[in-house]
Amino acid sequence: MTRYSGTGERRAPARRELVTNAILHTGPLNPQAPARCRLTVDRPEPDTVRVEVSDGCPRLPRRRAATDDETSGRGLCLVQAIAESWGTTPHQHGKTVWAVLRVKTH
Repeated sequence: MTRYSGTGERRAPARRELVTNAILHTGPLNPQAPARCRLTVDRPEPDTVRVEVSDGCPRLPRRRAATDDETSGRGLCLVQAIAESWGTTPHQHGKTVWAVLRVKTH
């Protein structure tokens, strides 16, 4: 059995931000987008984890600079700081936002 160090703690903020953004931009807050999202976690390589969140909103996310007084607007900056890479894949029914994270194996 391979043991992975730090996978949960390091992945959690990126996963939380991607899911939170999907929830905020679908459903009751955006009547044009269906109120559902899908979280997928995959291990494409032994030392990487790919987190994907798909939702029904076609609008692509964008990073922005939040002011000190704002309570939101920092999520994608956090994802970029934690992830090896991240991006968005548009599709017919919305989009998938993904992040690749490096993990340690023992």
